[in-house]
Amino acid sequence: MNAEFYNRIVQPEHPELRDLADQARTGVENILTDWRLENVSPSVVRNLSFTYYHDWEHDDPDCLLVIQDPGPLYDRHRDEVQAIRNLGTGPDPLDVVSLHRRFAISWLVQRNADFAEKFVETCAEHGIATPTDDWRDYIKQGRFFDDFYLADVVKYRTDSHSHNQRLASYRGYLRDELQYIDPESVFVFGGDAWSLLRSQMDLSPVETLDIDPSKVTEAHGHPFKITKPVETTVIPLVHFSGRVYHSLLRDSYFDYLEEGLATL
Repeated sequence: MNAEFYNRIVQPEHPELRDLADQARTGVENILTDWRLENVSPSVVRNLSFTYYHDWEHDDPDCLLVIQDPGPLYDRHRDEVQAIRNLGTGPDPLDVVSLHRRFAISWLVQRNADFAEKFVETCAEHGIATPTDDWRDYIKQGRFFDDFYLADVVKYRTDSHSHNQRLASYRGYLRDELQYIDPESVFVFGGDAWSLLRSQMDLSPVETLDIDPSKVTEAHGHPFKITKPVETTVIPLVHFSGRVYHSLLRDSYFDYLEEGLATL
């Protein structure tokens, strides 16, 4: 997984993925127009339209975190947008990756800080995360990315995407990412991502469960084994920015995760 894979995201071959990439670029252009940013080059628009966070020259993660999509640009992203503009045209791919990480870092330590702190602490108790000091520094200084390979099922910033487009994204990117990382464990966040992976993997619960595994609210925190495309353990989790996390599962969200990791 190197610059060649990065370039596959930038210039996708599959028609469904090309359509997603085009939608994302149009969306980015519209947002930049709303922000009254003028003379933005096509290269900058392209680099803002997708996400990829892995530094293939330095990172060596053991776990994979799978999120559905990166979402649109928000006002809080203006600093990152300007930083990408400052790279100019034709920047080194790893410089773009570094700035994509800034999107992920602000998403974790600002918008979802209550989740991120507890998630890092819970994983650290089981030797998965390796913070040596403050959890915020662990994320901000990039050590988080050496433990966790962060991946969006859909790499492009689109308002909506169909099942076929999510499927094309899995087969075009995420399946290869799974094989590349060969992770010791995979955390899958949200019902859409969980539904897609269930449709593509032969999943079996580690323990006998009296639940409906198709519902992420019931499968939440329970480990499942897969053998293809790699042999590893998958733990589905309710998406931490959604209504369910902030209401129904807020008190027990990490209790279930703790139990699932203890089972392993």
